[in-house]
Order: sequence, then structure tokens, then C-alpha cells
Amino acid sequence: MPIKGYLKKYLLYHYGPEPITASRNSTLGIVLYSILERIELNWQPTHWLPPDDEIKFSVSENYIKRSGFVISPYNYSLFNNYVDSQFRDLLLARIDDKLTEMNEPPIGFYKREIKSFFNKYGIEEYDFAMDRMVKHIYRERQRIKKIKEEKTGTSCPSRIKNFGGFSQRK
Repeated sequence: MPIKGYLKKYLLYHYGPEPITASRNSTLGIVLYSILERIELNWQPTHWLPPDDEIKFSVSENYIKRSGFVISPYNYSLFNNYVDSQFRDLLLARIDDKLTEMNEPPIGFYKREIKSFFNKYGIEEYDFAMDRMVKHIYRERQRIKKIKEEKTGTSCPSRIKNFGGFSQRK
């Protein structure tokens, strides 16, 4: 299946070497089984991560006979977006865990944490732009902060208001 290179490295780290066995007892397997079709639709998604690599999965022959064996461009786009979302959520959770241990993060904290996270999965800087990920984390933290403020009527700590050197826009 076509996939972004950094997502392939992430999946291989968590699920082992190719072909990755898709089990209906795992989240990844459930998602993969749900996108299999009998016929291919030639419809291209409007927002997607264009693949630059491929990954192999092992799927039950009985399931293929019942449900199909084709993954359309739209469905592999959905799969890429799903795995990308899981990847980003895991990174954000890691950074949030580290932030609870300190009052004010030191300069360069976010880039160091992202680089450490990338190293864990064997992802190089050229696989995924560091600045893009820092901006994503900033936007997500701002979004979460706004939701929390709306629900509780309180403001968040100053470390979130001035995230990694970015000033808050009004």
C-alpha cells in the first residue's frame, strides 16, 4: 500500500517487519480491514498525504474472499491520515508528559523532544520537516488550551501562552 516514508518507519517500529499481519483484534487491523473493497474507485481525495513509499500487509485470505482486496486511492489516503494522526497524537502526549514535570520549558525544549521522538522511530529530518512539526504542536496546544478555557472559564499557565518562542496571536 502507498504510504509516507516516516509513517512506514513508525508502523514498522510498532508492528515489526513487513509484511505486517493485519489482525481484526488490533486497531491497525480493524482500520485496514475497513478500507478493503471489491472494486477500485478512481476518485482522488482533495486533501491527502501523497505517498512516497510502500508498505506490505498480510491479510486473511478468508476476509479477502468476503470483502475484497483493493484499496482505492481515497482509502489509502484515509489510512495515511489515520496513521499520521496517531503519530502526531503520540508525540503531543509525550511532550505534554514532559511539560508536567517542569514549570517553564528551557529554550529549544520542543525541538529536542521532537528530534528525540523522531530518532526513536528512525525518522530523519529530511523525512519530515522539524519546523512543520513544531508549528503543528503549537497549534494543537493552543486549540486544547482554548477548549479548556471555554469549559472551565480559567486560563492556562504561561508556558502554554508563549509556546516555544511563538507569541500568542490575537
